[in-house]
Amino acid sequence: MSVSDCADKPLHGIFHGRVWHARREPFHHAFNYAIAFLALDLDALEGALRLHPFWALNRRGLASFHEADHLGGGADLVGRARGAVEEKLGFRPAGRVQLVCQPRYLGYAFNPVTFYFFHRPKSGGASRPSLDAILLEVANTPWNERHVYALDCRDSVGPWRFETDKRFHVSPFLPMTMRYVFDFNLQGNGLEVTKRNLEADKVVFVARMVLRQETLDRRGLGTLLAAFPPRTIRVVVAIYWQALRLWLRGARYHPHPVNVEDSGAST
Repeated sequence: MSVSDCADKPLHGIFHGRVWHARREPFHHAFNYAIAFLALDLDALEGALRLHPFWALNRRGLASFHEADHLGGGADLVGRARGAVEEKLGFRPAGRVQLVCQPRYLGYAFNPVTFYFFHRPKSGGASRPSLDAILLEVANTPWNERHVYALDCRDSVGPWRFETDKRFHVSPFLPMTMRYVFDFNLQGNGLEVTKRNLEADKVVFVARMVLRQETLDRRGLGTLLAAFPPRTIRVVVAIYWQALRLWLRGARYHPHPVNVEDSGAST
């Protein structure tokens, strides 16, 4: 279903698309790969994955989604998500929460980033989705740490642009002394996200993701399961492979920082 049609239907879906990474300094290094995400309405989780016998919710399955995998663990993920916005931005969103992530396959998942879209309660005949906030839950490897960036969307109807200081170590080949510029475009059946890393106001790295949303149904879940089980493992392998390539090319190594402030709120 359309990401903008959130009046009375659950915001479930499957996103298919492609991710591009491009380093511009001190040399050019780029790659891209296909990706797929599960989109779930956290206010309507029950029954979302019962459409296919090999999918499970909060229990073991060939493919599964577990609330405990996100935002510190435990049940009531939607409550934790709203609480994270309240803690970081000072208000508690009341609308539906759509999570976009990779599920577990054979019990394993690694999400470099998980998206939470906080939809504003729909009113009138608005043709575009209206958001109160976006959360980005970022994870790194091999440290298995997580950090949340909270983005306030209330002053715009989208597309949305945000700037924030980098506060979380991800790549050892990018320093902490950077700013991020995020662009989000959530329209119709598509989602586009672009992140630019700025160092001294110069763009040194760009990551871009372009996705199309399809219906979450038995056929879609089966296709996702058949096409992408290796993808979660391949994501981790790709991270280390690209890191090796950068090291071999002489990219400067930045060790994991100590006692970095865990804030993550931005305006």
